[in-house]
Amino acid sequence: MNRFVTQHRRDAMALVTASVKLTWAELNAESARLAHFLERVAPAARHIGLRAANSADYVIAVYAIQLLGKVLVPLNTRLTMSELVEQIETADLDVLLVDEPIELPIAQFKVTARDETLLATPYEWKDDEVMSLMFTSGTTGRAKAVKQTFGNHIASAEAAKIRLGYGTSDRMLIVTPLFHMSGLAQVYRSARFGSNPLRSNRSSMSSGHSS
Repeated sequence: MNRFVTQHRRDAMALVTASVKLTWAELNAESARLAHFLERVAPAARHIGLRAANSADYVIAVYAIQLLGKVLVPLNTRLTMSELVEQIETADLDVLLVDEPIELPIAQFKVTARDETLLATPYEWKDDEVMSLMFTSGTTGRAKAVKQTFGNHIASAEAAKIRLGYGTSDRMLIVTPLFHMSGLAQVYRSARFGSNPLRSNRSSMSSGHSS
């Protein structure tokens, strides 16, 4: 995904929330600082879980995990503790990024963690490599872990562009949790096309339009 992000104008707006506005240069730098932190404290980690509320830091974490070439595992913040334990075990998580620590025996770090140093060399993804692991809703049984490759995410973004006409002037209003594919997909689409994802809240509702 980094190959697309670096094509965007560095001073163009990349992310807007009620309290944060980041250009592509700033978003890239914040992600690279978190990526460097993760590489330093958990170099052997392969599957990285993300359990946090929608925020600028959540988007930064998504990019940071992608920069490292690790598998992102977004976790539903509404899960019971037993459901969370089961999904952590199923996904074989090595590290968990959180906005608040939880009482579970797994390495946890705040989603706001950063190093001063930026990650030097971003990972270059191949189309057939698994980039994320997301759980189904489990409405008819136990939630199942579904793998998505880098190629899957890019194909989804390209299809959305064809159907909805995404462009660099568009702003994507995220109204669903980022642990859900409908929310996370907007992050990948904005990375692909340079559109601007906005967090769902009253202040951002009036600052752009959704596509």
